[in-house]
Amino acid sequence: MKKILLIPLMLSLSICILAWTTPAQSGSKVYKWKLQHDAPRGDIQTELLNHFSKDVEKRSNGRLKIQIFADPEIVPGFELLQGVMSGTIEMANTSGLFEAGQIPLSAIEFGLPMMYKFPKLKGDFIKEANEIRQFFYKSGMVDLLRKEYAKFGVYWLDMHTYGPDTLFLTKPVQTINDFKGMKMFVMPQMGSWIESMGAAFAEPAGGDLYMGLKLGVVDAGSWDINGITALRYHEVAPNVFIGYSNDHMIGHFEVNLKAWNSLPDDLKQVLKDATKDWWNYKNEAIAEIVRESRSMGEKGEFKLQQLDENSIAKFNDLSVKVWDEWAQRDKACGKAVALQKEWFKTR
Repeated sequence: MKKILLIPLMLSLSICILAWTTPAQSGSKVYKWKLQHDAPRGDIQTELLNHFSKDVEKRSNGRLKIQIFADPEIVPGFELLQGVMSGTIEMANTSGLFEAGQIPLSAIEFGLPMMYKFPKLKGDFIKEANEIRQFFYKSGMVDLLRKEYAKFGVYWLDMHTYGPDTLFLTKPVQTINDFKGMKMFVMPQMGSWIESMGAAFAEPAGGDLYMGLKLGVVDAGSWDINGITALRYHEVAPNVFIGYSNDHMIGHFEVNLKAWNSLPDDLKQVLKDATKDWWNYKNEAIAEIVRESRSMGEKGEFKLQQLDENSIAKFNDLSVKVWDEWAQRDKACGKAVALQKEWFKTR
């Protein structure tokens, strides 16, 4: 009789043990991912991604490990989208600068000329960045981006800013007329804009902007703010225009869609939380670089450039034509430009 009574008790205990252990066992799987950034080693953003990797591993209790790579350690920077699409890498930290050929919307995400300018905020980098983020998430821009990237088997995870588009010139500029005849290396979506000022788009020799400026192959070239503190382009082009086309250039985290869908919901949330926090502490780091760069200019390490109000007004007028050109690329671009124009009115 005692044996008969013990059987259901043992069965009950077995069920309880299984119910308790199974989630822990299923949750103990370790995911090992590769993430590549679009800049080489030494770039501050590549280094900050190492912090991101440690943060993800800690939040996930070691269940998601992300190894950080730089350009071109797995794939060339301009092929990161293909790397993510194919699953060669699970994640990339990159921008529409490299992807607009396949996903035109990404050029608008990155920023068309004068799209991310904030005259009322008087250079408050953090406030500017947070206004952009609020616009993206409240206007529907994020939804548009996720829909377009999903067509390529990619999940658009979150955003980041590279800081101001910084122009390095071998000769000074005071008015818009000073750009006439210049050979300039700029972001591709800025090409028709500078041409409308009488400048010409040109590639630096061998892709090396420093040597291109030094040898006079180009008269001007743009980069993010790290072009001052890390790459020191001002050594060969001492006239520096911080934020000449935009005060922010926007990038993003992208994830192979199959890899994203393979994650349990709690690890998806870990990535969402970690990328959102990375936005905040990365912005603090970039803001400090902007402050340091301006201080260098004020101390005379290079000559800070600024156009007169009339020239800035002409910059804005010419930029609208570029926006309208991109709005014709496809339906998503048309909607994005319309959203940007409405937002621009509030600034």
